[in-house]
Amino acid sequence: MVFIDSRAIAKFVEAKKIIRVHTKVLVANGTTYENDHFAIRTAENWSVVHRLKAQLAKDRYKLYFRNFDGAMDLAIAQAEAVEEIICDWNLAMERLQPVFHEGVPTIKAFLMELLEGQKASHFGFRKASTTPRLEEERIEFISKLQSIHEEAAVGDLSNFTIHQTLGTGSFGRVKLVQTKDEKWAALKIIKKEIVIKLKQVEHTANEKNILMCVDCPFVVNLMAYFQDKKNLFFALEYINGGEMFTHIHRNRRFTFEVARFFTAEIVLAFEYLHNIDVLYRDLKPENVLIDSQGHLRVTDFGFAKRVSDRTWTLCGTPEYLAPEIILSRGYAHAVDWWALGVLIYEMRSGYAPFYEQNQMEMYKKIVEGKVAYPKHFEQSEIHLIEGFLKGDLTRRLGNMKGGVEEIKAQEYFSGMDFEAMYQKKVLSPYVPKVTSAGDSSNFDKYPEEAVEWCDDPSFTDPFADVFDCF
Repeated sequence: MVFIDSRAIAKFVEAKKIIRVHTKVLVANGTTYENDHFAIRTAENWSVVHRLKAQLAKDRYKLYFRNFDGAMDLAIAQAEAVEEIICDWNLAMERLQPVFHEGVPTIKAFLMELLEGQKASHFGFRKASTTPRLEEERIEFISKLQSIHEEAAVGDLSNFTIHQTLGTGSFGRVKLVQTKDEKWAALKIIKKEIVIKLKQVEHTANEKNILMCVDCPFVVNLMAYFQDKKNLFFALEYINGGEMFTHIHRNRRFTFEVARFFTAEIVLAFEYLHNIDVLYRDLKPENVLIDSQGHLRVTDFGFAKRVSDRTWTLCGTPEYLAPEIILSRGYAHAVDWWALGVLIYEMRSGYAPFYEQNQMEMYKKIVEGKVAYPKHFEQSEIHLIEGFLKGDLTRRLGNMKGGVEEIKAQEYFSGMDFEAMYQKKVLSPYVPKVTSAGDSSNFDKYPEEAVEWCDDPSFTDPFADVFDCF
């Protein structure tokens, strides 16, 4: 048996005092807690220790092993700030899943009480739902996610009339299609071979699972998904106004009113996604669509992931990466708010604030965080952008104790009714020109490539087992 000294985990600095936590016995899933120690009885739970060690080592903690009563004892040095040690305490408690005896207060609850009146965790854990709507949306999403594997994918290309290409990428292409009941859709065709080659199986599965379960007016809907022996197919609602990128450069830049309206809708999209623990990670003008009424849809969830603590993957668009991603410090939902700051700047200027042709120079500028603002920027939007582009995570808008409500309370959004916006009762100041539901004039033209359904009995799908979850 290996003992982990929880006294080291439970110690932290507050007014230069060491606070000890005393409790009795707990038992759960091969883990026993007694006399201030965790007893790890299974290999699965022991792996938690190594994961915790690896993460702590990246955050300036001194972590070491020592002998304790003839067994190994894990000790963690004091953190520089109370929020940091509590973050890792949450991680340990969530992974070990302790269950306390009735009448004994949980250590986690005891520690979290000390956060009252302080800023939120710098890793950006989800803030508790503050309205009935948010709580209902979270419950609905989790319910759908838990039952998603009970729903088998059905359908094939025979259900669609295929039209022109709307976009292309490294994984395949997106086609405009029409269903038999004359509904328009954007069919995303992903080549299995490329997904395997680029090691994107988990990301692709995340994209499908999240899109199947979300229900937000500012997130694109997944209508259906299916596969053949060569490709994966996602049928998404068709947003005929095109990409925000096209409209920014068609107009050179957006006016203050247009950028403000679109920013508010993205705030609502992120409020929804973060409330269900989804980290988006790829905000940029190319991934934001504008519908025929001038409302936004966030699309392309290839990098989206449910994150309850933090993650380490380097992914996203270089111009939009937050400094903590570049510096490999581990990150969470705060990176989406950084990206929104970059997007507001690009909507108003036509270019990203840290852009450089040399990628390393661009990363250096991002880490330094110095931004030059054009003369036409208004003071309230500069203040908002600066709030999002804080390298110090404890001061970044959206990541502090007030969460999204603190963003909505900014002068930039003065007079804006967010609940009415969520219900799309507020008219958009920018409406794209479209002539019909199937109009594709707001999308670029691409060389066409035939799409064929592969059901040849003589062809064996080499990746059938990998994509069995689809």
